[in-house]
Amino acid sequence: MNQAFIINDDLTYLVQERVWQVTGILSGQCLTFRVPIKKVNNESVLSQALKFDIECLIENWLDEHEPEIELVEL
Repeated sequence: MNQAFIINDDLTYLVQERVWQVTGILSGQCLTFRVPIKKVNNESVLSQALKFDIECLIENWLDEHEPEIELVEL
């Protein structure tokens, strides 16, 4: 788990793009992550379980990648 990444409380479902979008701070840099609903079992309704799943996807991505841009498409 990447302790330096702080996820903001702005998780939003973008209907037309069929993605969940959330921002966070990593080492003072604001990052935006977009997670396609197909990566979260096509869930389009916000729940605590969905938040956790998205956080896990982001943490796993950060464990393997160093973000070079502010918008990350998972």
